[in-house]
Amino acid sequence: MYRVISFLLMLLIVSGCTTPQAGPTPTPTLNQPTRPVSLATPVPTAAPTSAASLPTAGVTTGPPAPTAAPTAVSTTVPPQDGVLPAPLYVLDYGQIARIERDGKSRNLVTSEKVGIQGVEPIATFAVSRAGHIAYVVGDSKADRLVWTGPHGENRRIIYEVEGHELSNLVWSNDSSQIYLRILNNRQPPDMPSGIYRISSAGGSPTLLRADDPVDNVANPSPTINGYRPFAFSLDGSRLLVEIYSLYYDGCGLGVIPTAGGDMVRLNVPLNTKTFCGEATWSPDGTAVSFLAGPDSGPTIWRGDAASGATTAMAAADVLSRAPIAMSDGALRFFLVRHDPPGSGPVIFTMSYLTNPQAAPIALGAPFNERLGQVLWSPDGTGAVISIVPTDKPVDLRWVPADGEAIPLPNTSQGINGMAWGL
Repeated sequence: MYRVISFLLMLLIVSGCTTPQAGPTPTPTLNQPTRPVSLATPVPTAAPTSAASLPTAGVTTGPPAPTAAPTAVSTTVPPQDGVLPAPLYVLDYGQIARIERDGKSRNLVTSEKVGIQGVEPIATFAVSRAGHIAYVVGDSKADRLVWTGPHGENRRIIYEVEGHELSNLVWSNDSSQIYLRILNNRQPPDMPSGIYRISSAGGSPTLLRADDPVDNVANPSPTINGYRPFAFSLDGSRLLVEIYSLYYDGCGLGVIPTAGGDMVRLNVPLNTKTFCGEATWSPDGTAVSFLAGPDSGPTIWRGDAASGATTAMAAADVLSRAPIAMSDGALRFFLVRHDPPGSGPVIFTMSYLTNPQAAPIALGAPFNERLGQVLWSPDGTGAVISIVPTDKPVDLRWVPADGEAIPLPNTSQGINGMAWGL
């Protein structure tokens, strides 16, 4: 299944950047967290239909969910004794667990089993705005797409076809549709690989964007791309898509209408690469903040969703992780640098930029443990992070912008996904 975090981390820990300057914290505003973010009888599936032949999924306005994929977010004020802004779901050692707002109560939501020895059952998951959970179980004969309620109730399989590999789950904003990538491993293939959507009630998948056809099997072109869904804009009208070479290294980003149609690619300059895995929509849905840069590592760029034009938002030496765009125009992210510059250990610091190319301003205390996954709170005032030191168990923490980090319960085996619930 699709994995990007470890590759991204290796690229990040190779260069230093400017030291953050002290400064005031801007007033937080409601926004999306970054990603990264997917009846017991199987539903019979018919041949997929084209996007033009079925009604398009409805959309509603409101804050989208994390980068990795839209998930449910809560806009209500948490109780005074709450630690987290909303219940937190984690994919922990192949099962989904729910951590309540108190930051202490943790219960398993799933208990999936597969027929492959030593394989973690659940590969990926996503949470809808209505609080429903979709996840992929990778079994020996076929991947299965499963739907459950917030606590694992009313479990049902909504898609399962032998030879179809499922990944990259993204819920529509109205929680009626699940967008996903289907890789067709059947020979001969019965449908193209690419981005599909399927009703949360089950049924046949609808093709949104097929992978590019292979021009030469013996020597395919580097421009032959595959596509996977990533995150919806706030109004639900546009889908951010990861574009990647099917036969070579390389990744990019594009924007496609939710109902399907022409894609607008976010174009970066020559000798600049896009680092897929962490990107976020602007609150008004007109732009995407993403990571790009030279081989030395990524910094924050902005892409216009209508034209595909891109602009560097931070200096080339401001290496960055997990950006989130605020409604006041500021950007919050984790700054990556060496301390001392050029030779010291890698340091991560929650930071923000008030204006393009401005010096980053520290929000919290720096730490030198390796940063894994990041899930921002809906209002950007804190983030859940996973720490993955090589000599210790995996650590899960809530890191507020104005306070001390708080440990969260986990199995210490490996966090492979996070999403907010209701």
